[in-house]
Amino acid sequence: MSQYAIKTALWYKSRHFYVELDPFLLNPALYLLLQLQFALSRRSTINVTLPAIEVDKLSKTFRIGQKEVGLFSAVKALLRPRYQEKVAVDKISFCINPGEMVGYIGVNGAGKSTTIKMLTGILQPSQGNVRVLGRNPHKERVNNAREIGVVFGQRTQLWWDLALIESLNLIAKIYELEPKRYQTLLDRFAEELELKELLSVPIRQMSLGQKMRSELAATLIHEPKVVYLDEPTIGLDLVVKDRIREFIKQQNSEQGTTVVLTTHDLGDIDQHHQGTLW
Repeated sequence: MSQYAIKTALWYKSRHFYVELDPFLLNPALYLLLQLQFALSRRSTINVTLPAIEVDKLSKTFRIGQKEVGLFSAVKALLRPRYQEKVAVDKISFCINPGEMVGYIGVNGAGKSTTIKMLTGILQPSQGNVRVLGRNPHKERVNNAREIGVVFGQRTQLWWDLALIESLNLIAKIYELEPKRYQTLLDRFAEELELKELLSVPIRQMSLGQKMRSELAATLIHEPKVVYLDEPTIGLDLVVKDRIREFIKQQNSEQGTTVVLTTHDLGDIDQHHQGTLW
């Protein structure tokens, strides 16, 4: 072999084969073809994983109207309103990878719920950037909503006067779920969350724990890639808390769902130990 001989690696069935090749002895076209095959094989074996959630210097400031007591002050506020700026979220940055389960902790008023609302696209940030599954959640709200699920504590997404099964059927229609897949998920959630006896019960007649289990089923029925849980165990008894924690852990481990959970409960934090934001 000449002094210009090179070593080329070929990728075949997950194994490397090294061959000594002399570019002066090979047909130029064959040599270029081998080089191209090597380049493509290396490219195909690179596993590029984008963050599920990426936040950079995210801020949110609210303008709060200032009013004084009395009729004259009320008229004055209409003619010459005064505002005070309230910083709810101040330049936070973090990155969450796909499949991670992260606890987001902080005192009341620290901006946890405001952060979740910006991640879901409900609120537009005052400053900074946020990407969820590669998208801007506020500018691409429809596409973002298809791949996320969210539970906001005491705020229900279910129809108050409808039976649980009717609410779930409507959600399945909204997300255009394939009927067989929807039935499979419905049966699994009814078993794991003990909802079989609640499917025909109107939401308004359920206890707090029953409502929260129903909320989880409604949030996960379309198999979202990212789930935000804003204090899902608040006000619940220990038995219901443990059941919900185990269900969330199971969903994360089996389905690879990325979970962001805001809470004050140390039990929730212990269960969601892959990462903590504060």
